[in-house]
Amino acid sequence: MTLLPTVTTRFPVFNLWIQRPFSCEGYQFTPAGGFAGYQERLRRVLASPDHVHTVDVTREAGDGEAAPGALLWDSGERIDDLMLLLSLGQGRSIHYREAHWAGPSGNDGGGESVHRSFGGGAMFRGEQAVSPFEIEEYLTGAFSYLRLPQWVEDRGFATGAHWYLESLAAPHPDIRSVAAWNGMMAVVKRYFKGGWEGTDASSPVTLLLAFRDAHEYDFILDEQPELWQELSRDCLERHPQHRYLSARHSKIYTHKLQLVLLLTLLDMVGLREFSRRESLLRDIRR
Repeated sequence: MTLLPTVTTRFPVFNLWIQRPFSCEGYQFTPAGGFAGYQERLRRVLASPDHVHTVDVTREAGDGEAAPGALLWDSGERIDDLMLLLSLGQGRSIHYREAHWAGPSGNDGGGESVHRSFGGGAMFRGEQAVSPFEIEEYLTGAFSYLRLPQWVEDRGFATGAHWYLESLAAPHPDIRSVAAWNGMMAVVKRYFKGGWEGTDASSPVTLLLAFRDAHEYDFILDEQPELWQELSRDCLERHPQHRYLSARHSKIYTHKLQLVLLLTLLDMVGLREFSRRESLLRDIRR
């Protein structure tokens, strides 16, 4: 039996904070520049307005062996799933810009451009729900759901996650509000799979409350869905002088909607207990 020569693919990853090296789905995550002074260096660079290379991800495989395909969409590779999950969990545009590969001789085989970038390439900062200590548990649990038969098709997770990240990155407050609402509705309507069409339950408010009750989500308060629907109408239908909510209240309720969408998405992939959950719940309820 002839063994294929090993090819190492390296992905310089930007804006990700990890606590220690780990492996997931055949990819090895290690701090860029080594561990000496890494945590303090990372705190400084993540405060920068620019994208910063913080982690090196490598994958070793036999020459000619294809990378595992993405589970969340029909194209792309498994690392694209990882980048989306990490961007969601840490509230930043986590991505790689170029992949480089090297054969057994160590010669660089060139590069290829990034597969996925979230938020249109903009730098954004949302809630870092998943701490560096919780990343491995989060990713392992998420992939156990992604592999369930029909899970991806029957849920709006990828669509909801993309809209959530767009709500963080969008330059205009109206777009942030609409993106968060679209993400929430994508998840809710996919859950009911069209069973509400043509019935009295077709109201977004009714659907969202039914979705809440079905999942026992105590972080969605009775009065919030109607306010969020009015918020979306303000952004999409009403003249700025005739809006239902003031600019201040629009900002407050957009942030609450973003947090609810984030908690919903994390719950969908099995992350129901994490260190910052109570802090997020307080922000929603106050």
